[in-house]
Amino acid sequence: MKSHTIPPRRHLLDVEGWSRDEIQAIFDGARQLRDGLARGEAQEHLRGRVVVTLFYENSTRTRVSFELAAKTL
Repeated sequence: MKSHTIPPRRHLLDVEGWSRDEIQAIFDGARQLRDGLARGEAQEHLRGRVVVTLFYENSTRTRVSFELAAKTL
């Protein structure tokens, strides 16, 4: 599998203007976090980080699922 570097971006509001490699890097990073969680290592990757969810529409199911995912990590 080709390794990608996550681009130095301050936010991720949309992917307009992102290259295929930059988008792939996001997915690769997510995959690494998922695999680390399965090994009990994800907490180390996120130590000292802040996870934020932002929703513009009222959707309890979506909000709660994202909050639970963030808390799990």
